[in-house]
Amino acid sequence: MLNEWLNHHSTLRLRLIFLTFFAAIIIPVALLAWHTYRQIQWENFHQYQSDAAEITQRIDQQLYQWIEQEEQRQFTDYRFLVVSGDPSARYQQPSPLSQFPVSSPIPGALGYFQVDNQGQFTTPLLPSNPATSSRYGISPSEQQQREDLQQSLYDILSANQLIEPQLADTLSEVAEQPAAVAKESDYFSSPRQKAKSSAQSFEALIQQSYDQEYDKEDSSVASSNTPALEEELMSADSMAQQAISNLSKQAAKKRAVRKEQNALLERRALAASPARSQDSQRESKQEGAPATIKIFESEVSPFEFSLLKSGHSILFRKVWREGKIYFQGVLIDTSEMLAAALEAQFSGSQLSTMSHLSVTHGKDTLQYLRSDDSPWSSRKIVRPREQKIASIALYESRLSPPLSQLKLNYKATHIPDSAASDIVDMIVMILVLVLIVGTYLMYRLALYQRSVNLQQQNFVSAVSHELKTPLTSIRMYGELLKEDWVNQQKKTEYYDFICSESERLSRLISNVLKLAKMSRNDIQVNLKPLSVQTLMHNIESRISSQVETAGFQLKQSYEPAALEQMVNIDEDGLIQVFINLIDNALKFSAKSDNKIIELHLSLSQKNLCFSVRDYGAGIAKNQMKKIFQLFYRSENELTRETVGTGIGLALVKQLLDAMDGTIQPYNHSPGAEFRITLPTHSASNEK
Repeated sequence: MLNEWLNHHSTLRLRLIFLTFFAAIIIPVALLAWHTYRQIQWENFHQYQSDAAEITQRIDQQLYQWIEQEEQRQFTDYRFLVVSGDPSARYQQPSPLSQFPVSSPIPGALGYFQVDNQGQFTTPLLPSNPATSSRYGISPSEQQQREDLQQSLYDILSANQLIEPQLADTLSEVAEQPAAVAKESDYFSSPRQKAKSSAQSFEALIQQSYDQEYDKEDSSVASSNTPALEEELMSADSMAQQAISNLSKQAAKKRAVRKEQNALLERRALAASPARSQDSQRESKQEGAPATIKIFESEVSPFEFSLLKSGHSILFRKVWREGKIYFQGVLIDTSEMLAAALEAQFSGSQLSTMSHLSVTHGKDTLQYLRSDDSPWSSRKIVRPREQKIASIALYESRLSPPLSQLKLNYKATHIPDSAASDIVDMIVMILVLVLIVGTYLMYRLALYQRSVNLQQQNFVSAVSHELKTPLTSIRMYGELLKEDWVNQQKKTEYYDFICSESERLSRLISNVLKLAKMSRNDIQVNLKPLSVQTLMHNIESRISSQVETAGFQLKQSYEPAALEQMVNIDEDGLIQVFINLIDNALKFSAKSDNKIIELHLSLSQKNLCFSVRDYGAGIAKNQMKKIFQLFYRSENELTRETVGTGIGLALVKQLLDAMDGTIQPYNHSPGAEFRITLPTHSASNEK
């Protein structure tokens, strides 16, 4: 059935069939690989999304630790002097916030400040009486630097309308007032300053913080023209953001007002005339007025964070003391704080090579770290399969209170391959390679089987012809001789012809029998040592009549040294080789003008070299390697002029291989030559 199917289709049709077969398999494989890559990319996206969430959590924890340290500050720490140790000892020392340069756990902290309910501004940088700064180891140059910093803080707060600009002379007036004649409630006060309080400004910042804490103005992370895969990724990301938002709201509810006990050293006013000069009052203060320790309770609210119009950030809190409100806080360089928090966690991570990180406040971008120009990363060569993404949102999350106004946004530029992608690459390459090689081998096998079928058909046709021709001749001449219709001279000629055809038939049958053994790889030889001279004599006796009957002349040339050698061969097999070669030479030089067959023998490096040459048409170059193939014939079966089955030279090759010999065809002008090389008996023993 298969042979009939192969014979029925042409080579072109077979090629189309196998190409269709190849396409029918490669298309599902390609779809499977595409789906696998898509799934891996989905998993990679979520892995990097998890990494972004982890980095965001570390950044949030870092910022929270800095703010938590500020939360532990006492109300009195925002003064220059604080009571230390046992309050009854009345020992005062500089506040930890009075250090210069400013020391703070928050990177970028510019300085600390306090504003009371009347808008009066103070800092812990200088004592209430700057003239006494030298007592605390503050040099004049350092005092000037402290005053400059204090004035800078004041200018920033006033520029952002947190304190009244017209209060610029507060610091100079404070230095002229005696502490002994002032109460804590009107400390740093003057009739002009009592006109307005800055409490409303700070309350407005708190309200602004609450209004923006859970805003939705940019909650959508995918535009309407986002590709399908990106929409799927973003839908999952939006669900994660909703969960994070809920957690942030729960965290905000846990932040509550705390109460603390404070000790404050207060000096009582001396009995003095109302007309007493300011100079005398200052001197009395310097000499030391009576002082008492006052213990009081204050309520401290959690810190709030806000971004000022000037670009600075402010971390502030409300403190209630004896029914009065105070605002305490620290002014921060926003960029420096965010850079310290972000770069420590983002740098060196895998995300820094494939995404951008930005910090936004509403629609304003405060900090932006690019993956391709950051100092810790280099440009990455993206493989063709890595999906290039036009800054698709990878992950976004708000920070915990009080920094919930700030949002971290990760924008992926591409999704790098993972180890799973490399494994899939290898598997796909192996599958494609196996499919290509397998399809090609099946195609070649089909062509080979088709060729074998054709050769077998030709062989059957040739054998039928080869058997029919001598049998017909033998029968015809036998009938003539039987009826005694010819004279004596013709009888002798007919007898010779019958003998010749019988030998030809015998050779054909012998080849066919050996063909069966060739098909089973069952050719066996019986190697025995034999004199070369005896061998050549036996060969001549077998081929001489064959050559003469065909009307050719046999020429021999043997080297004496070669005739003296011994050779280890199967004599019948080697004689069959020469019979087939001579028969082949006679067939293909039948129309040659020079009807000569040359048989030559020589000795070369312990090898015997036999050659059979004719003067026919020779062998085409493109057929040199094909003539030893089974059933191969150089002529078209429909137009060929020579007889034969296509098994003679194939049998020659296999017999010589079994005897450790070789055969090689050569072209001459004119004619062709077959050279046989066999090792001598001594050379065979050495092997």
